[in-house]
Amino acid sequence: MRRFWGLLVNEHIKVLLKTSTIIMLILVALAAVGLNGLLYFSERQYLSQQQEDMAVEEEDKSGDPYKDQINYLQTDRPEGWETELEKVKYLQSSSIPFEDWRTQAVDDLYAAREEEDDVRAAQLEQFVTTNNFKGYMELKIADVKADETLSDPEREANLYALNFRRDNGIYSLDDWRMAALDRYISGAQTVAKYEKSAPTDKESKDELKTAREDMAVSKYRLENDIERSIGINASRDGRYDYWSVFRQSSSVLSFISVLIIVIAGSSIAGEFSQGTVKFLLINPIKRWKIFSAKYISVLTSSVIMVALFYVVNAICAGLFFGFGDLGLPYLAVSGDTVTEMSGFLYVGGLYLAGMVQMIVIGTMAFMLSSLVRSAALSIGIGVFALLGGGTVMAVLASMGMDWARYILFANIDLISIAEGNTMFPNQSLTFAIVVIAVYMVVFLLTAYDAFTRRDVK
Repeated sequence: MRRFWGLLVNEHIKVLLKTSTIIMLILVALAAVGLNGLLYFSERQYLSQQQEDMAVEEEDKSGDPYKDQINYLQTDRPEGWETELEKVKYLQSSSIPFEDWRTQAVDDLYAAREEEDDVRAAQLEQFVTTNNFKGYMELKIADVKADETLSDPEREANLYALNFRRDNGIYSLDDWRMAALDRYISGAQTVAKYEKSAPTDKESKDELKTAREDMAVSKYRLENDIERSIGINASRDGRYDYWSVFRQSSSVLSFISVLIIVIAGSSIAGEFSQGTVKFLLINPIKRWKIFSAKYISVLTSSVIMVALFYVVNAICAGLFFGFGDLGLPYLAVSGDTVTEMSGFLYVGGLYLAGMVQMIVIGTMAFMLSSLVRSAALSIGIGVFALLGGGTVMAVLASMGMDWARYILFANIDLISIAEGNTMFPNQSLTFAIVVIAVYMVVFLLTAYDAFTRRDVK
């Protein structure tokens, strides 16, 4: 065991202290800095253009929202503009802001007048003039209960939203909880659409799943007073924020995969081509131990590079976009259950999922390194497989070749598969993991057999 440990330490020293590996680590850090810098400057450019556009728009506005709306209606005259004009003038004369709840009541008031429902119109006008918010909510609740056109999910969602507004005094239409309630109701409408006939195609199933998740997340946010979370209202005005940038960094791990292919592809082939493997084999150490030490050193290099990329991105995202959002939670959904998770654990999970592709391709390059004497050949094949595998799978999927789902490259993007974005039907996360495990076993057994049988010249 002591000899194996010494061999393991020696392999790590050889790999990690090589000039090429140090350069790779520097490139990984620079890539993280460059990614954040690129996003930062692209945002600056976008905001600059946005400010110019807003300045032009402000020149055409009077500063009075009522006057601007009246001018628009009188100039453009959209369908139903006469009624809308009366509503705006009513709001203006009553000094009711557009974001006030009474705006909705005024809409209902004019609808009642058009339907010649004088009793309802008088009731609504009283709510508006006396600012009776709870009375208006009670009226809306009664409307929903009496509406026979609503399905059970829609009625339940609307009643929940109205009761929540009434009990929590949500007077402003700009309140973030209004958007969450709208999202909850929208999800219920989608669920109702598939209530009588279950979805059969993938697109419909995804739509139903998304609707249920939206309902669960919206309700959780409302009941736990979570205005912002990672991925929901985290970025404002189309700008980047800490977590959107940090999360996006996980999508460029393929850059590190190329570096790992270089390390794995030259691990064994380089030793044989340079003749340095003789110094390992003359020691009384079994070949399987040498093989294991080399493979573990490749895995360690992968972990170190990914960890470095993670840490540098975590720091740079804060330096470029601010650390103010560090406390935002990530809301993970499983069925109807919502769980709060640390953002760092969430992004770490994305990195771990991205590492699967890196380790699988690196293991394939390691196998090629054991089969051939040319490090350049094993590296070249590995890089080609990494860059071209996805394209080949897309072509096979477009041709309807379902058997291609058993090929490795159709299963290594675990994040997309977990989200349901698969190239082939009947693909699941479990299926992908099983396929990957089978290929990993084949790669390692092939590499081990080739290494133990190879003669030293």
